Amino acid sequence: MTVKVLNPDSMVLQQVDGQWQKLAALIVWKLCGEKSVEITVADMQSIEKQFGAEGPVLLTHGHTESIEFRVITAERGRVLAEFEAKNRGHA
Repeated sequence: MTVKVLNPDSMVLQQVDGQWQKLAALIVWKLCGEKSVEITVADMQSIEKQFGAEGPVLLTHGHTESIEFRVITAERGRVLAEFEAKNRGHA
């Protein structure tokens, strides 16, 4: 699965750059506590099948006191990236 950055100028992406282990640990802890999570080859194939050739996009959206993560389609990701690029610095 290929991961593409649709908006490299995103402030939140710049802030979390290089912090993937910390974020992964927080997500696993929030969802599973002390249980483990296994990602299998079947999981990888399933997500590629569901989202098609372009694969899924991980939406990373910064809020005042949180970071939101959501898996969306590549098309929706492009629309949001274009909107953010046009409206950067505006409420």
